[in-house]
Amino acid sequence: MAIEIFIGRNEQMMRQTFGNNVYIVPEDCSTVSSPHAKLTIHNNGVWQLEDLNSKNGTYVRNAEGEYERVFNVQITPDTIIRFGVAGHMSHSCWACHIKSWYEGNKDSYFYEFDRIQQLAAKYNEAVAKQEAINEKHNWIATFSSAGGMVVFIGMMACGIGGDSSVWMIGRLMIMSALPPLVKACFSKDGKKLKALRMKRAALLTCPKCFMPLTDIEIENRKCNKCKAK
Repeated sequence: MAIEIFIGRNEQMMRQTFGNNVYIVPEDCSTVSSPHAKLTIHNNGVWQLEDLNSKNGTYVRNAEGEYERVFNVQITPDTIIRFGVAGHMSHSCWACHIKSWYEGNKDSYFYEFDRIQQLAAKYNEAVAKQEAINEKHNWIATFSSAGGMVVFIGMMACGIGGDSSVWMIGRLMIMSALPPLVKACFSKDGKKLKALRMKRAALLTCPKCFMPLTDIEIENRKCNKCKAK
């Protein structure tokens, strides 16, 4: 039999209407309706999130860390949901926490921190790989500058091109243009690394207060700000 969990504020009204099949949002989250949404967990393992004509909408976070409004969508336990408009008067949580709360484990974020550790390892690997690429490209750019000068001196020593001033100026122009051209080829390296770090910071947030987590907090599986663990 499928499990239906109704999400919203006003615990008394919610329990009178839906019994114990509820996930109660704190009263100060005033942009959340009563009821606001419904999570259905089917016997075949499919999780379905449905907005119940709420005033301020239901949103899910995509892979880029941005929230998109949804009305009836299939999700996973890892899906991060926001009920209401952005800001302190909304309520956000992982889908799996709705089920944990319903089962009586209201203060447990074990599953979330486990997934966050896995995600952190993935992004740490991606950042390290990009840093290695950047370092390699920096060496190539440096070598192109030094190597170009060696070639230029060698050409002069061998008398290649003669001693004409036109040829001399041409060689100088070629050698001076080479390093900037090489650097231009790798100009996006810094942006890629910055984008990776920003995305990592946006996605690795506490599953309760949604503030960015430090590496130590992720390792210890505990948020020092709200004490979630």
